[in-house]
Amino acid sequence: MMMKNILKLEQQMLDIWKVVDDIDLVYRSISDRPDGMTEDEIQNILLGMSRLYSLKFEEMHNTFEELCEENRKLKDNEGTQYDKIHL
Repeated sequence: MMMKNILKLEQQMLDIWKVVDDIDLVYRSISDRPDGMTEDEIQNILLGMSRLYSLKFEEMHNTFEELCEENRKLKDNEGTQYDKIHL
């Protein structure tokens, strides 16, 4: 399970970097359109991006917490097994 979550976390971290591409796309869309974009359109795009990436960061943080908990359990089990073997 831990390896699966490590890979999941890695994928989520890579996915978060897409924010840079998304910001570049918004910038190009604003500057390249002959008629431009209204202030309302820009605000809606930015608010949507903000909410989307908040969800992505939250999901990534939850995965990180799961990994920390799994790691703690493994360390606890290792200590218990060590004590049983050497007592």
